[in-house]
Amino acid sequence: MKDKLQQLMKTEGLSASRLAEILEIQPAGVSHLLAGRNKPSFDLLQKILRRFPKINPDWLLLDDGQMFRTETYNGDGQPQSPTDGNLFSDKTAANTERSMVRTEQSANRNMRTSQEGNISSEEYDSRERLKSQEASRIERVVVFYTDGSFSDYKPR
Repeated sequence: MKDKLQQLMKTEGLSASRLAEILEIQPAGVSHLLAGRNKPSFDLLQKILRRFPKINPDWLLLDDGQMFRTETYNGDGQPQSPTDGNLFSDKTAANTERSMVRTEQSANRNMRTSQEGNISSEEYDSRERLKSQEASRIERVVVFYTDGSFSDYKPR
């Protein structure tokens, strides 16, 4: 996703702070996305598609197709069918809705999976660290004092 945001910024001539302003999010949020520390929420993906109507949802969400939609756009930057003047063709509206539904279904599936007992990789890593810590026992604690002395404690 960070590559797509960078490509969007480059294509539109935007800085990270300007993108944050357009998407109405904190600049740190964009910074975290661009660094790969965070993944965008469903709400953020919707904002991107609403603020940049030329962006192809299949490209953004599914890594499929070209970056931009193939419709023509009116003076307001809104897509319109070249023949009938409607804002969206039926095909584009169906594709957009299908992409959004797939993303929401995936998020719901992930939530159900974690509720059914499967755990995320972060939780798995945390559990593994705890197991490792439980296997390691404290052998000795040494406390150093400012006067140069020290105390040595050993658990029973």
